[in-house]
Amino acid sequence: MDRATRPDTDFQQTIPFTMHRVTAMTVANATEEFATYGINVQGARVLIVVLQNKDVRIGEIAEMTCIEFSTLSHMLRRLEHDGLIKRTRLPNDNRSVTIALTRYGRRIAEEVHEIVKSHQSTMLAGIPRADIAVLRRVLSRMAENVGASVRAKADCVAASNAGK
Repeated sequence: MDRATRPDTDFQQTIPFTMHRVTAMTVANATEEFATYGINVQGARVLIVVLQNKDVRIGEIAEMTCIEFSTLSHMLRRLEHDGLIKRTRLPNDNRSVTIALTRYGRRIAEEVHEIVKSHQSTMLAGIPRADIAVLRRVLSRMAENVGASVRAKADCVAASNAGK
């Protein structure tokens, strides 16, 4: 096997490159559709998370969508301004805020979710169900591996900063 066809040396054959390529193509296709609703891909992810999780907290949305807290805060402000979501402070903890969809936001979130499902169907066309199940398990495990690595690095940085 020559160097160009070895998966461990050919960058275009690496898992991260392939995952990024598939994601980038999907995002490019979905971006145009989401724009008709005045949102981007991140906004679509937020709306779907709120659709599927009643009265979800901002920190939970950040974790589920992998959107930085400051970016998410700005996005939520815009979604609220556009009438898609409403914020509610918890009566027993004034620092905690939950996010819910408005009636209009629910309609938009449901339509956006259909767009996402359509793109997923396109992505998975021709792949047997058993392979899709394996893919989901493998991707979940990869996310766990990367998440553990990120947490370990964050713990090391926090420990080194504590010593300063």
